[in-house]
Amino acid sequence: MTITLVYFAMFAIVFGALDAVWLKSTNKLYKKYLGHLMREKPNFIAAIIFYGIYVLGVTALAFVPLIDGTSSAVQAIATAAFIAFLCYATYDLTNLATIKGWSIRIVVIDIIWGTVATALAAVIAIYTIAMFLGRS
Repeated sequence: MTITLVYFAMFAIVFGALDAVWLKSTNKLYKKYLGHLMREKPNFIAAIIFYGIYVLGVTALAFVPLIDGTSSAVQAIATAAFIAFLCYATYDLTNLATIKGWSIRIVVIDIIWGTVATALAAVIAIYTIAMFLGRS
């Protein structure tokens, strides 16, 4: 259980940092295409709930099998990326289908970003933890 919490925490920190940098650096892009839909200030409660659920899902479906020895690091990273693709595609395509003025450009960018960021955060978490455990 302890190692699972370590993966959860490491992935949460890395993914959160990557996403924070991304959102800060692309704020103008999102405002250009979705500014008419954006809040002045984010709903931080909703964001915290999303990140908690998302990190829990990646931990349970990608990292637990790695910890249990039923998958490899490559499989865990691929699983994390696939989870991201599913989650981001569901979010963006649902918004495209239901929200007038949602941008197809943002759909494509967001799905790619979520998939890449999740895979990168998984790589960093897996190899950082392996290094500290002397398994690199």
